[in-house]
Amino acid sequence: MYDNIERELKLLIDEEVYNEILHSYDFQNPITQTNTYFDTKNQDVKKQHGAVRIRTIQNKKIFTLKIRKDEYTHYEFEKEINTKNIDDINDTEILNWFDQYQIPKNLHPTASFTTLRYVYEF
Repeated sequence: MYDNIERELKLLIDEEVYNEILHSYDFQNPITQTNTYFDTKNQDVKKQHGAVRIRTIQNKKIFTLKIRKDEYTHYEFEKEINTKNIDDINDTEILNWFDQYQIPKNLHPTASFTTLRYVYEF
């Protein structure tokens, strides 16, 4: 059962180590994804140690809400949506997450970047 808990460890590595890892596994085609983050002008989401994101992979759009539980753990809620405009979201479940975690409705894009994601299934 998915418990909406995310525990994530991120490491900063240099280019040499990155290339060594990249060439050590038989990665399939990388996935191009664009992540757009949203917050209020007062950074109300950030103040909660949270994040609101829409991730676009090809024509698929995934809404994500992350809220900090403790130093190493976040609650993470995701759902596929059909818009990249945060104001156009009218999904009842997502709107309930906004209410439950006191996420304001006056969000605007604060950052957007495109990355390549390499996935290796063990």
